[in-house]
Amino acid sequence: MPPDDVRAGPLSDSQKLVIRRWIESGAPAPLTDAPVAAVASPALEGNQPVVEPAADVRTTSDVRTTSFARRLLGRIGKLHVLVVHFPIALIAAAAVVESWCVLRKTKGISPVVRFCIFFGAAGAVVAATLGWVHASFGGYGSSTAGALRLHRWAGVAAAAGAIVTAALSEVDGLHGRRSVLFRATLFSTALLVGAAGHLGGSLVYGDDFLRW
Repeated sequence: MPPDDVRAGPLSDSQKLVIRRWIESGAPAPLTDAPVAAVASPALEGNQPVVEPAADVRTTSDVRTTSFARRLLGRIGKLHVLVVHFPIALIAAAAVVESWCVLRKTKGISPVVRFCIFFGAAGAVVAATLGWVHASFGGYGSSTAGALRLHRWAGVAAAAGAIVTAALSEVDGLHGRRSVLFRATLFSTALLVGAAGHLGGSLVYGDDFLRW
């Protein structure tokens, strides 16, 4: 109190001390309209008034700059909700098409898989970065700390897996055939993407959002 993004900024320690002493003295009404500079408290040694120490060194301009930066990052972070659907769809599509190739025992390289995994990896990096910003400035409470931590690291792992998968895809492209390593990495990455997406859905809709 007040929230971190208010224009006035949070109270300084010295201001909090003055309010505390005022409450301890019974919260007396001021005798004049002048600002209260000191508050007497029976609990203080010698019953001496508490004089507010030097004001916070931050200026109004500093507070407004910090507040603007937090609001800007908060709004940029919200793009995570929009961007994250693209890598999820692309990586899932790559896994489905590659599964079809495995069933047909096709050793060649599908251009659809190559396209989906390349742009899916690029989108995963952007989505993970925006997600990290959104988690820091999205206003999530302490009650979601555990799920949020899992979601963040699952997203980072999925993005890293997508990068490795895209690199293996390009290596396979040079050899003209799919490798077992690429397929194992692709399917593992798809599972990571699904896990990260599930944790994200739990944060937004609750743990039982898939319950029928």
